[in-house]
Amino acid sequence: MGAEFDTLTFRVLFALFELVILSILVERGLYFIFDYRHLRERLKSKGIKAPIAFGVSWFVCWHHDFDIIALTIDPEATTQIGIFITASIVAGGSAAAMTLFNDVLKFTRSAREEIKRSEAGLTTQHSGSHWFTNNEDIEVNDLHVIFHNSGIRVLTLGAFDESKAYDQGEGAAKESVVEFKKIKGKIKIGEETKISFQSVETADFEVVEWWWTDSGTEIEPRHKGKPK
Repeated sequence: MGAEFDTLTFRVLFALFELVILSILVERGLYFIFDYRHLRERLKSKGIKAPIAFGVSWFVCWHHDFDIIALTIDPEATTQIGIFITASIVAGGSAAAMTLFNDVLKFTRSAREEIKRSEAGLTTQHSGSHWFTNNEDIEVNDLHVIFHNSGIRVLTLGAFDESKAYDQGEGAAKESVVEFKKIKGKIKIGEETKISFQSVETADFEVVEWWWTDSGTEIEPRHKGKPK
């Protein structure tokens, strides 16, 4: 897996490096023409610099079969659409190409680090917190929370004494359910408590809905979205 990933990474980065170099060459070459005094005055406010830049970029990419999409996926599968997209990126200038290069470089670096951590038996822990306030008309002792994502577990209990977390649903509909119970006493009216959660699957702790119960009896209504 590591060798395959390194080969793919090298191919992607080398293709992007070529893209950056080509963007710089085209940009600098056109700058010399566009900055020529007589042409600069004639082209001013004409709105044709971008079409010219794209035309030049497309011709160079077409002449050399330079398809950045094919080079990063399948070098033998060059297409006219891929050449068109590549020409658009080149015409956007070196700044745009460098931004793309840096974004991919960061992604591949983080992916390599994640693979190394996985091989070493390490995992990335994400954490997040929510404040829950009892705005009901009675005191309560249980709290139920449903999260948009699965794999969420409890880090700190806040005012509660125990909790139970589990996943329900399948596929994209899979979500986390966390139940809290206060054994000693109750959550008073107006009392708020901060609860922290953790997950190795997601950094998104979006709440779908939550509600209070008192001795097993649900207190209506159920609250939608992030607690306030």
